[in-house]
Amino acid sequence: MSVSVKDYFNKKRATKIILMDKQGLNKLLFFISLIVFSTAVFSQSYKVACLNDYPPYSSLDSQGKLSGFIIDWWDLWSKETGIGVIFVPGSLDDCIDRLKHNRVDIIAGGFYSDELSEVYDFGDQILATQAILCIRNGFDPVSMDSLDLEVSHVKNGYTGMYLKEHHPDLKLNVYEKNAALYDAVQQKALDAFVYITPSSVLNLADISIPDGYKQYETLFTNNLRPVVKKGNERVLADIMKGSESISNEDLLEVAKKWNVFKDKVALNKSFLYVLFGVIIALITGILLVGKRVFKLKRGRLVFDIHNLESEISKGESDFLEFKSSLRWDYYQNSKNKDLEVVVAKTISAFLNSNGGMLLIGVDDEGTVLGLDNDYSTLRKNNRDGFVLALITLINNTLGKQTHKYISTKIVSLQDKDICVIEIERSNKPVFLVKGEKEEFFIRASASSQPLGLKDTMAYIESHWKSKTS
Repeated sequence: MSVSVKDYFNKKRATKIILMDKQGLNKLLFFISLIVFSTAVFSQSYKVACLNDYPPYSSLDSQGKLSGFIIDWWDLWSKETGIGVIFVPGSLDDCIDRLKHNRVDIIAGGFYSDELSEVYDFGDQILATQAILCIRNGFDPVSMDSLDLEVSHVKNGYTGMYLKEHHPDLKLNVYEKNAALYDAVQQKALDAFVYITPSSVLNLADISIPDGYKQYETLFTNNLRPVVKKGNERVLADIMKGSESISNEDLLEVAKKWNVFKDKVALNKSFLYVLFGVIIALITGILLVGKRVFKLKRGRLVFDIHNLESEISKGESDFLEFKSSLRWDYYQNSKNKDLEVVVAKTISAFLNSNGGMLLIGVDDEGTVLGLDNDYSTLRKNNRDGFVLALITLINNTLGKQTHKYISTKIVSLQDKDICVIEIERSNKPVFLVKGEKEEFFIRASASSQPLGLKDTMAYIESHWKSKTS
């Protein structure tokens, strides 16, 4: 059968069109796949539970808008990581229940407690806080145990547990919402109340308390930390990496926006200026581990971050200690887990004294060695594995309750990782547990010194009991 030239070219053109259509279809499918993949990769987000009534940290206004220090912090974190944040506001019980049943991935900020640590993991601190007990003017109790007043506080888990454990005879009045407590304070309707403020990294003996009341005692310090479900290392790692990326400048801008009892209780201007200074010093001096100068002011340790390398060059002191490694033995050139106890001993000494900072990955001469050798000894041989190993060490030797005084960061110095551990003074004695044996250490002469039984009892009496009696 013969085919004309015209039919031949028509047939060839039709075939070419079909082939072009197939190629176009393949390209279309490729681009669709790319879009789907990109959407899956770049639309990652976490649901973050937060309190709806906890000003100035997180709360809903009259228009239902969520705002506060923690909200702004998470917005910064989202900007740095590229991971979206979907806030889910609610009560404390709502937040815990949602995390427990996997309806959220993270609680924006919570206080560490032994009970919660059984089922949840805590990230690095977002904000250090203190709980202050205020009493009505005219009352002058001899001690907390003789306080014959009803103490009001907002239901937040840790405060109630602390008061029941340490002062079981106190009469407590629990408010479900902060706004109700603030209104009662404003009306001077309470005899005594507890409220949470940013921690005093400056000496604030002259703080101006809400009109009609006086500060009686600082009950405890604790850190607001992100909370995830136990074992959720991936989310915890994302949180840690993002928090390290937040700049000083951005955090300072956030700090300037918020203060305690704003528009709720009349505070004088000098207090507000001091409080802004506290928050700014707190953020640059505690949240952002890196460069630090040590001072002792009226018996309290004050951290003022300036230049970490400069401080290392000055050598160890009562407030600064270097350790070459957590578990790598540079003399034996091998893993040596006995070295972990030396780190725990140093942390306990700082806890029992006036606080301080421990740098791991720096030798006695101030040479930056890094953590690579330590990483090689870990099952998860990276920053996250190191921090988890350190948490386990503290749990086993010093107790989980000490975490509220300890903040850990891995930072880069001279292109090497070092671990920076900030330790606050504990509000009670901390013993180092080694098997069946307990030891007590304090910081003296730029080293960690053990005390015998008699000296330990005398030290506890002078260091803690005399300050609370």
